[in-house]
Amino acid sequence: MNLDVLWQGLMASDNHDFQGIAKYPPCFRDLAFIVDESVTYAATMEAIMAFKNQELKYLTHVTLFDVYRSAQLGEQRKSLAFSLTFSSDCGTLNDREVDLEMNRLTKHLESHHGFSMRSL
Repeated sequence: MNLDVLWQGLMASDNHDFQGIAKYPPCFRDLAFIVDESVTYAATMEAIMAFKNQELKYLTHVTLFDVYRSAQLGEQRKSLAFSLTFSSDCGTLNDREVDLEMNRLTKHLESHHGFSMRSL
């Protein structure tokens, strides 16, 4: 692979969104909710990201990794499972800091959007 060609291709693009390597390690958590079948991925992500932008300091990435349907969940219900990444530019996060944000996000989604938390 010719790195000069790769670099020229990147620089020709109008999108130059480079980020440095993080100084501190991220923390990862998984979160799954049971929702009505009518609830879309886009609506769920919008709810998570809106709350993140207003209330959460450390949540940096959210990725859907599973959609599960079963009779055990109930008719017209599904489970959406997300991988969440938390990080800080100021230091290594401890479990308490991450758990606090997880709890705040969970409570918000349950009370404002009617999601039910599902254990993984």
